[in-house]
Amino acid sequence: MERYDAGARIPTTGDQPVPVGGHAARFVLLTDLPIRVNRAAEWPTPRRVTWRLVAANNRSIGRASAIFPSLDRCLADIDRLSRTLPDAVSSVHFHPSEFSSDGSHWTWTVLLDQQPAALSTRRYKRRIECERALRYFLDAIGLGAPVPVSGTIRRLGERLRALPA
Repeated sequence: MERYDAGARIPTTGDQPVPVGGHAARFVLLTDLPIRVNRAAEWPTPRRVTWRLVAANNRSIGRASAIFPSLDRCLADIDRLSRTLPDAVSSVHFHPSEFSSDGSHWTWTVLLDQQPAALSTRRYKRRIECERALRYFLDAIGLGAPVPVSGTIRRLGERLRALPA
């Protein structure tokens, strides 16, 4: 297994991406901190990790509502969301222009056990666009087959390069 300086290869299950509207969705793991290389493991271990669900064109569909202290906690959150999605409560929210410098907009949230689990990654000018994006997110996760996790942890804003062996 390869080691990466700004990212880490993580074990993958080999599952094929889930098609959503003719596209494949996958989870991408992100960190904003330098990754410490755990010499005992085959891959570096990040200190703070979060996830995003992206479509085949790499456009973000949704994101975690939290930053996790370890890779294992982040992967456990993805698994929990996938398993308990039928119990989730989702909603769209209007943000009036007087409370936002960007003008009025809509966002969506998915709650598990009355706690935010996933959030929209962008703001929508129209409610119907927000509802469509939420439906796309829920369909991507809820199709029954597991959504694959990208085999690399990415550092925000940087491309990853493999370390020389």
